Amino acid sequence: MDEPIHIHINKAEKNCKIWLVPKIELEYSYGFTSKEISEILEIVNKNQKTLKNKWDEYFSQV
Repeated sequence: MDEPIHIHINKAEKNCKIWLVPKIELEYSYGFTSKEISEILEIVNKNQKTLKNKWDEYFSQV
């Protein structure tokens, strides 16, 4: 796998990419307000372990 663990968030015409390791970090964002990004990062932070586990689960099957 070339890229570290990350997620993509899409809502209508908005999208962003967030790295989960080595730390939670916004890679890019198009269309989201800074308030929305703050809310997204808070949710990602609270669910980082679950998101990483789902990544591992998915890519172990691919």
